[in-house]
Amino acid sequence: MHKNILKKGKKKAIIISICFAAAVFILLILWVVCTVNTNQAKFVEKEEYYKMGESVALENNFFVSSNESVNGYFIKVNHVELANYKEVLEKNGGSIENGGFSKNYPAPKYVFLVNMTIKNEGNTDGSLFLLSYALYNKSLNIPIDFVLWDLMDENYDGWPNMSIVENSTVTLTIPFTPMPLDTGTNAREIEKRMENEPFYFCVSAFPTRKIIEVKADTNLN
Repeated sequence: MHKNILKKGKKKAIIISICFAAAVFILLILWVVCTVNTNQAKFVEKEEYYKMGESVALENNFFVSSNESVNGYFIKVNHVELANYKEVLEKNGGSIENGGFSKNYPAPKYVFLVNMTIKNEGNTDGSLFLLSYALYNKSLNIPIDFVLWDLMDENYDGWPNMSIVENSTVTLTIPFTPMPLDTGTNAREIEKRMENEPFYFCVSAFPTRKIIEVKADTNLN
């Protein structure tokens, strides 16, 4: 249990309600940067690729600002499960009907459940900028589903940042769900990618982009 390890925040409901919109905005910016970097110029000095099961030291890298100060943090992806979104949502007390979906913006078929271990060795003031966390496959990015995460984990405090107590380790499962704008455009193509293709979990952007290649276990009926 990581009940006493995560630092608690306030105004949980309000913060969770704005996380999705903020995440979409930031991910769009990161996508533009990544696209320009790939096709025109180098915005990062280098890229480093890792496999699932490897512990990735974040060192002095960041997403938006060096003030994130994540030196001493390590992230390891243990496994990734491809699960039925509706089943996970309803199992945790949510419902498709109350999720704000529509005919033009349907609920996704799948969610990635990413089990990861986060370790903090000696960092007293840094935090992980969760709004930038996403799984990438070409131009498709799948962000953290903060609403579902709140339903799944009573210890999640609602903040878009996460700080781990110094010299401690926490293992948790975070859901990543396709955005309605994507499912409303080509839902079946997204489903096929999630079923069959590897995704890339970017854990830092500058000056070194550190990327963990992940592939989901499929345990669907």
